[in-house]
Amino acid sequence: MAPDPRTLRSSYLALGLGLGLVAGQLLVLALEGRREETWRLVEQIQRVIEAEHVQPPGEEVLLEGALRGMLEALDDHSRYYAESEARILEQETAGVYHGVGLSFVPDSDLSQVLFALPGSPAARAGVAVGDRIAELDLEPYGPGQPERLRAALSNPAGRRVQLKLEPLQGGERQVELVPEPVLDPSVRHTLLLDPEHGIGYVALSSFTRRTPAEFDQALESLKAAGLTALILDLRGNRGGLLDAAVHVARRFVREGVIVTTEERGGRRELRAEAELALYAGLPLVCLIDANSASSSEVLAGALADHRAACLVGTRSYGKGTVQSLRRLRPPHGGIVKLTTARYRTPSGRLIEATEGEPESGGLQPEIAVELEPAQAAALRRFLARLGPGLADQPAVRELETVLGRALLPLPPEDPQLSAALAHLRRP
Repeated sequence: MAPDPRTLRSSYLALGLGLGLVAGQLLVLALEGRREETWRLVEQIQRVIEAEHVQPPGEEVLLEGALRGMLEALDDHSRYYAESEARILEQETAGVYHGVGLSFVPDSDLSQVLFALPGSPAARAGVAVGDRIAELDLEPYGPGQPERLRAALSNPAGRRVQLKLEPLQGGERQVELVPEPVLDPSVRHTLLLDPEHGIGYVALSSFTRRTPAEFDQALESLKAAGLTALILDLRGNRGGLLDAAVHVARRFVREGVIVTTEERGGRRELRAEAELALYAGLPLVCLIDANSASSSEVLAGALADHRAACLVGTRSYGKGTVQSLRRLRPPHGGIVKLTTARYRTPSGRLIEATEGEPESGGLQPEIAVELEPAQAAALRRFLARLGPGLADQPAVRELETVLGRALLPLPPEDPQLSAALAHLRRP
């Protein structure tokens, strides 16, 4: 029976990774001036593989495996991304996807609009909460055809899509949409949780290039609604771009160090800027948990050390290193993610956990509150879902009345959030 190609590829990659791990260990020798000897040994291993493995592997497979292994031998966070993975990585850090920016009513088979993302092609065309799609490209459209709509709205060729919409108020209208790179929001929820006390809530899922603008827009809308205190939810936030986290910290800290990075060439301080501290002095609680990592720990650590926020939840993950992305020159086209620095909070604390000592790193909240497994699962589902901005929420509530069911995502039963609210409500 012929070997399964998938098994062979896994075997090749394992060989390549083995070669890479050897290369990683030999890298030290190379740096000590024994480069020629090191690469002779790597070439010898490659020749053995090519001569004796049951199925001679291709050079690309060996090269990819060697690159992965070499980087993964350095630490837990350095990694090689092949060209196909590199495109996904760049999309994630850019905070965009290709589409028109529509969110649909759950269980409507993508036939009824819940809201349009601000600034998206759909929002610019005037697509509104509750609009029902009656025609797609001059052909009838209804429940049961979601794949047809997905294909049309995500096409990368810039082809215009024609929709006939039926608004809640009656009538119909035609719109034309051209799919384009659209913001995939890192601000997942913006809510005025307690209008009486003016307590707002913002959930940040990651830090991308767009996060600073998203966060500022969310805060401006809450301020216009009567914001007097804020809960910033960083639970489940695995990090992202350091500069984006520093921008958010600067909104609440007037002076001093935000974070110190320790690089091979020395130390670098990123500091507060008084003119950016638009919300300094605003009562603030920051929610963290074991999945709050990296840049979210930088932000929480800066806010805690400057006494700009009270941390509530559970100990954070403990990832205190900085990874830099380097795109390789053609024809390879991959990306190297390399650990290039460690960071410290303003008080000098190292966030990185020591291997084998999980309690050595991370941030310990001022108010520790555990969640039951069912509560944690409900919270993950809520944080993963995208909610409408404050401007669309009244229309969504009207749509709830029409359909007779809840549509606006609201936080589930959550003792950590309850503790944050109690802290901000106290006299």
